Amino acid sequence: MSARWARPFTFLRRDKASPARKSRLNRSAVKERIAWTVKFRSAQTHLSGPGNCLIRSPLLQANLRQSGACFFQAVQYTVGMKNDVVPVQIRGILPANSGCALFVGNDDKVFVINVEPNMGAIIGMFLRDTPKERPLTHDLIASIFKGFSITVERVVITELKNSTYFARLILQQQNELARKIVEIDARPSDCLALATAQKRPIYVANALFEQVEDMSEVLNKINENGEETE
Repeated sequence: MSARWARPFTFLRRDKASPARKSRLNRSAVKERIAWTVKFRSAQTHLSGPGNCLIRSPLLQANLRQSGACFFQAVQYTVGMKNDVVPVQIRGILPANSGCALFVGNDDKVFVINVEPNMGAIIGMFLRDTPKERPLTHDLIASIFKGFSITVERVVITELKNSTYFARLILQQQNELARKIVEIDARPSDCLALATAQKRPIYVANALFEQVEDMSEVLNKINENGEETE
């Protein structure tokens, strides 16, 4: 390690030093961290390990992490490009024999996702902005996200396997040093509940949207007959 980097991190490792030396080392460490932060921001790139790191030395990376520097990884989205997804909305909620039917789609096509009755009721409450006496589970999750500066970027319903829909929850955490994106596997019902609670966009993978059965006619007939939907 060069002398330029060795001195600040001697203090960060809490080696014994005189008060005057500690003061000099602390000032030097702050200057080095600021200089590194400027380089980090100007690069505008995700770090995916030592191979792509601005600071290639593993030992130096460890010292930077000790100093409070923020490393993060580039996430490869299951569905990342705009051309691969279709924006949709929840068009209706209807009680069904096996639970609750969520009509999801756009002006071109609507399909149905069956969820548990309580999840249908919760999503309906979020859509109507119904006041609640006590926080529900998804309200609690939203409060935790807020406490850690995490926001829901979007949700993507990705595929259908064995009559079960799969979805991805895309989260973002941002501070003064870095922006971190995390993609989480989740149930569509939970994704839709969080998206409606925080008014975030909902997408469906283009391949899935072409695959599902169009239920627009059924929804139109329900609306014409005056049956209750959200």
